[in-house]
Amino acid sequence: MRNGEIKAIFDQQASSDDERWAKTAPIWEALHFLLEGVFAELPANARILSIGVGTGEEMSYLAKRFPQ
Repeated sequence: MRNGEIKAIFDQQASSDDERWAKTAPIWEALHFLLEGVFAELPANARILSIGVGTGEEMSYLAKRFPQ
């Protein structure tokens, strides 16, 4: 596959990905709650690597919550 084809497939799937997973919102909210506790104990200059973040909704949330 070419990069353009891969991007087109991702864009097609990503457009409905967050909506498709909306039913699991309580699980994600609990995950965010737990991660906030873990991240609160990290040094301010800590770096996080997250692999396979899909549309990045949870990373966007956490980046806003922990901008440092």
